[in-house]
Amino acid sequence: IALSADAWYESLQETEAERRHLTSLHEDLAQTTSQLQGLQRGRDRIEQSLLGLLEADLSDEPVDSVSAWIDTGLFRLVFFEPHVAAMRDLEASGEIGLLPPEVRLGVAELEQQLAVFEGAMDDLRDAQVEHVDPYLVSRLPLAPLLASSDGLAIAERLPATPDWSSLETVQARSLMAYKLSLLKVISTYGTGLATEIERLTLLVDARLNEL
Repeated sequence: IALSADAWYESLQETEAERRHLTSLHEDLAQTTSQLQGLQRGRDRIEQSLLGLLEADLSDEPVDSVSAWIDTGLFRLVFFEPHVAAMRDLEASGEIGLLPPEVRLGVAELEQQLAVFEGAMDDLRDAQVEHVDPYLVSRLPLAPLLASSDGLAIAERLPATPDWSSLETVQARSLMAYKLSLLKVISTYGTGLATEIERLTLLVDARLNEL
């Protein structure tokens, strides 16, 4: 009887630990989904601004419109901080074996998708820092642009008809196209990541309903 009671108590503890891990995992997945949706919205804004710079006749566009495109398309990046505390806790505690095989597999696949996505994010950041930013600093009238877009207390302002020729060079257009291509990669990987998160969420929720 004592052995049966011990086994029952141990099983109860394992069930509670599993429920705790699954609940934390569900919360992390929901927060990561929200982060990913915000990133995609920011990515879309950057993409539309770059397309504006590439496709429009800048001399015919309002100065404020071009300045906004420059600010969003050329200066801005998107950032992503997935919530992975639950997965790290599973690894640290050694209790991942408490989860069903399909959930364990889903966690492993999500880890892989996150690594791929974060690699694409690193590529975008490196391109910005190593190529786009140096061009902007050396070729654009940053003082009036920053005063306009960021509201800095700088007296210098853009003229009524700015010279946008530095945005129409082969180098500038190549940099914009390159940044666009990296954003497309992020969008593709982001869609795959969102699908994987949704699939794992369904598995986690199904198991929670069983407990």
